Amino acid sequence: MPPQPTGHAGPPREPGWDRVAERAAEDPDFRRALLDDPARALKETLGITLPAGYRVRFIERPRDLDALVVLPDPRDRDELTDDELEKAAGGDGDWSDPTQPPPTGTSTTTSP
Repeated sequence: MPPQPTGHAGPPREPGWDRVAERAAEDPDFRRALLDDPARALKETLGITLPAGYRVRFIERPRDLDALVVLPDPRDRDELTDDELEKAAGGDGDWSDPTQPPPTGTSTTTSP
């Protein structure tokens, strides 16, 4: 038995998405329309209007594939890389530039 997913990484699990998948499984014309122009297919066939700026893409899972996982874009992260964290924590910056603020908790005065 294949491993079971532990989380959901897609659109919110709302009844509407299940209805779209069911219709696409039964209606080849709707399925093709979803692949070509999802927003238009949803609007014209089911009366679903996507919010402005909402992008969705439907793809077919190849028969020889058990699971299809969409990986997040690594540029869309809220965490620092190890190198960024090391620089931030280790003081690996040049604070002699007067246009740059000093690190938090350091003195801005210099000894004579």
